Amino acid sequence: MNLFTVLLNIQEYSETDVLYVEQPWSLESDVILLDGSKEDTKPMVKNHQVFEYFLEIFMINELFEDLETQNLCIQDQCQRIIEYVINDA
Repeated sequence: MNLFTVLLNIQEYSETDVLYVEQPWSLESDVILLDGSKEDTKPMVKNHQVFEYFLEIFMINELFEDLETQNLCIQDQCQRIIEYVINDA
């Protein structure tokens, strides 16, 4: 599953879930979703791929709410979320 697909369907996931995304972060990057109650931001390895902590679902929802007023298509909104995470890291 890629990051764009997850972001398009973000309402299907629990607010407490956390995204781990394979770098370099892009809309096509592979994603792992984990239960956020573990509160672990260490990189994860699965099938020889390294997934880095990206963001919690509740934060992504808040970012989407902020972006709604900017008249951007969904792909641009998703790209802005990636840019936010990169700049905030």
